[in-house]
Amino acid sequence: MFGYLFIVIIFVVAFFYLFVCVDGNKKGPLSAMKRILFETLPNALVRFGRMTCGDRFVNAVEKVMHYICFEPNPLV
Repeated sequence: MFGYLFIVIIFVVAFFYLFVCVDGNKKGPLSAMKRILFETLPNALVRFGRMTCGDRFVNAVEKVMHYICFEPNPLV
């Protein structure tokens, strides 16, 4: 049980380290990992969503996420 918790904590710390401390514009394995996690993977998910669900669905999801994350609303 504690082993799984330790693994989750290490993963979360590593994720936030990549998110905050690593410069994605430089060369190196950590920068490449950051670009994959925060640029390549989301772009691939959007392309896959457009192929499977269509532009209308993906645009609606993007509008909802923009409203939740960037607009003043009662959810936040």
